[in-house]
Amino acid sequence: MNWNGSTIFDQTGIPALGWTNLQFTVTATATSTPLQFGLYDYIGLDDISVTPASASGTPTIFSPSRVVSGQFQMFVSAASGKNYTVQMATNLISTNWIPLLVTNPSSSSFLFSDPHATNQQRFYRVLIGP
Repeated sequence: MNWNGSTIFDQTGIPALGWTNLQFTVTATATSTPLQFGLYDYIGLDDISVTPASASGTPTIFSPSRVVSGQFQMFVSAASGKNYTVQMATNLISTNWIPLLVTNPSSSSFLFSDPHATNQQRFYRVLIGP
């Protein structure tokens, strides 16, 4: 794997490992920085994310839990003046994320509760914007 012309990960001749998590933190040096991948034989690739370093207000989920009634709740860090959308899907490969809440919080975090999550498998994500 190359970032901005420099190799940050290079392995050849390794045995089959099964799913293995590799995580790299790099910083762009320009407004357009190339990220290149080369894969061989049995190696797959998924879940690549890029986050701008100057992304103030980027939501972070913390303290997820189930309350006594069985409903799911989580806190989300936020920035006042920005809209956030909480979405739900029943599986991680879904292209059908359902919006459950759109909010413009007045503080640095907000509480999201899903009363319909009792005894159901659900996945959540939080986006900036409607």
